[in-house]
Amino acid sequence: MSSSQPSNTGTAPSKNDVPPTEVDLNAYPTAQKLVSRCRDFFSEVEDLTPGHELEAYLNENYGPGNAIYEDLCDLTRQGLKEGWVANFELDGAKYRRSKVLLPSAENRFFSITTVYMESEEEYSGQYHSHPYGEINCVVQVDKTAELKGMQGWQGAGWTSPGPGTHHYPEVRGGALVALFFLPAGRISYRAKPGDPQPASL
Repeated sequence: MSSSQPSNTGTAPSKNDVPPTEVDLNAYPTAQKLVSRCRDFFSEVEDLTPGHELEAYLNENYGPGNAIYEDLCDLTRQGLKEGWVANFELDGAKYRRSKVLLPSAENRFFSITTVYMESEEEYSGQYHSHPYGEINCVVQVDKTAELKGMQGWQGAGWTSPGPGTHHYPEVRGGALVALFFLPAGRISYRAKPGDPQPASL
């Protein structure tokens, strides 16, 4: 599916449709380890603002080879095998999500979510906006898979849409998991394609 004609794969999820979190941390030691490693990451970036400058910073300093990045990827892929990562279907097996943890003081008020997307051709998920921005760890399941952020296509590494940005999440080249962090857990499904983007992406 080309990005010029993205497929909106359903209506915005209702608060009544899904539970607050979809992962029982007590049941999965790997999930507990992932949360702990996410908190290590949050402690290092809590005062930074999502956007293109943070995206460049993360790819330079926390990309492949960085211990935190590698641990986040390894634990996420293990969670995928265990069945708790991205276990809630949005568009069949190719587009799934799980909310791992809600914002809390221990999380520096970030939420933790996983989204699995798989497609060789360009495939688009649910249109949404990031009121406070987003920090997104791209976890490749297939080495050729890429996720499209506001700055273009990204393989292994990070995207970080700035506050107020909105888009279709898009994947191509195989399967990946977007392990993403939302300040205050804020996400909105009210934006529409064609709405103006903020002055600073």
